[in-house]
Amino acid sequence: MFLVGRKLNHRLSLVGVLGNNSKLPKWQYFAFVPLLGLGAIIILLATAPIDGWLTRTVFAWLPSWYFYSNLVVFASYPRRILAITFGARILIDGLMVPFVEELYFELTYWHDWTASDAGLL
Repeated sequence: MFLVGRKLNHRLSLVGVLGNNSKLPKWQYFAFVPLLGLGAIIILLATAPIDGWLTRTVFAWLPSWYFYSNLVVFASYPRRILAITFGARILIDGLMVPFVEELYFELTYWHDWTASDAGLL
């Protein structure tokens, strides 16, 4: 996307590449973020039995350390290594993946690009 911005602006910029630049009023952040967080917690708690069933049946072939359910498995690793690993997971899964996904759909929707065009960037 920065390459497209460079073609448009003659510098590395996303100005003109992203379609929606409007800002939300601050009150909406304070109203919707807690509500969405509460909704996510409710959905997590409501689907916990399904998660356990899928772990025991469909994904029974995977090792136990894959699910983070048995924390004793991690006791043999130094705390520093675990902190770095879990911090990297939060950074990648919680920030980078959603950011790239949003930019991908921004390009395919607003600029009428095909999925392969956006994937090349």
